[in-house]
This record gives sequence, C-alpha cells and structure tokens, in this order.
Amino acid sequence: MAVRDEVLALIERLSPSPICDDCVAEKLNLPTRQQASYRTRLLAGSKGIERRRDICSICYGEKLVSRQV
Repeated sequence: MAVRDEVLALIERLSPSPICDDCVAEKLNLPTRQQASYRTRLLAGSKGIERRRDICSICYGEKLVSRQV
C-alpha cells in the first residue's frame, strides 16, 4: 500500500477525530514528520479531508491537524 493510501486510511479510521502530522508519522512509522505533512497536504480538500488548527485526538497538542468530515 502506498504511503498516501496508508495516511488516508488512518485519517478515515479516526474520522471525525483529528490527527496531527507528528502522530500520523508515528502511527505509520514514517521516517520524518515531513513525509506525513506532505501527504496530508496533498489529501486536503479531497475525500472530505480538511486541515485546520485544532487539538490532536492522539497527543492532545494544539497543532495543524487533518480529519475527514
């Protein structure tokens, strides 16, 4: 499965709870947060994925998060 598909599947599983890029990277064992950030930015605006500043449902940090609405 491609990283993009793994990121999408994770966001969909957590829906409607938001997840930050740090937690996406950690949950999917990605080498860097930047990989997660790149993929979530690509997904934003498609398949009901939005990015906004909110509280991450995993780490509870106030960050830029992604969620499916």
